[in-house]
Amino acid sequence: MKKQRVAIVEWIDSCRRDDQSDDLPSPTLIRSVGWLAHRSKRYVVLVRDQHTDESSYEWRGALAIPRECIRKVRVL
Repeated sequence: MKKQRVAIVEWIDSCRRDDQSDDLPSPTLIRSVGWLAHRSKRYVVLVRDQHTDESSYEWRGALAIPRECIRKVRVL
């Protein structure tokens, strides 16, 4: 079974205006932590939960983050 790495990804997320506010929205810096399930030129996939048995992985809570939004990836 291949060992999966845990990573922290800092990325910029879009934001929408809160209906209770008159302020304009602005993008927000997000820090996500999870298993680094996939890396490509286009995006990174982090997974929140992992269920394993002797022969396979089952992922839950996968998040694909576009490379254009990523500021830093730190593998732990």
